[in-house]
Order: sequence, then structure tokens, then C-alpha cells
Amino acid sequence: MRKKTFTAKKIVKLPDSELNLMMLIWEEYSNGEKKITASMLTERHPETLGELKPTTVLTLLTRLEQKGFIEIDKERRPNYCVPLIQEKEYKQLITEDFVNVVYRKDAKSLVCALIRQNKLAEEDIREIRDMIASEIDADS
Repeated sequence: MRKKTFTAKKIVKLPDSELNLMMLIWEEYSNGEKKITASMLTERHPETLGELKPTTVLTLLTRLEQKGFIEIDKERRPNYCVPLIQEKEYKQLITEDFVNVVYRKDAKSLVCALIRQNKLAEEDIREIRDMIASEIDADS
């Protein structure tokens, strides 16, 4: 199977149905599973994919392949899918887009909204403070 390379510019925001499936692929792959199939995903994750028909899962996998998120090895049966884009890379790009569009490039407003809505625990806030402090120290 030939590895494809995609640049960050080609990554698109996924609809929820495709993102849910992609999250399962990333989870399985990070747990060491290298032979990810549609049937394996539906068997292991009925709570997430339970209402989707197997043909729908295959359609979603095909869409993910067309968008460059996975590669499907069709030379063997069953077909295996391999993630081509890392979860961390996708999250970084989607977060940047979210901050740019929704918060008009004002990340501080996003953090303030999370704090005001009690979405960050005190421990989270301490970790963020420590992270900021270490960044400041590294720049000095």
C-alpha cells in the first residue's frame, strides 16, 4: 500500500457523521490496531455506530478516503483503512479555524468564555497558568 501525503491546507472540516467515524479510527489506531475494517468498527463501537447500516459506514469510509483522511487498502479482503492525517493535526487546524471565525482571531475571548461557563476546572486553570509561565520562561 502506497502512503499518500497531504498538506495541512487540504484538510477540510468534517461533518459530524464522518468525524465520529474518524475519531473511532484514530482511537483504534492509537490503541495499536493496524487492521481497521468497517465491520470491526461497527462491532466494537455499537454505541457510536449502532444505528448506521454497514453500507452507510462503507460510504463514510469512502468519503474519508476521498478527502484524504484515510487510505483504504483494497488489495486484500477485508479492506483495511489507515489514517493519513493525525488527530492532533486535525484538532489544531479546526481549533484555529474556530478561533478565527467564531472569535474573530481573539483566543483570549474563547478562554474567558470557557472560564465563565465553568468549562475549566481549577486544576485545568492551574495547568494553563503553568503552561503560559513555561512559555514565557522559554522565550526569555
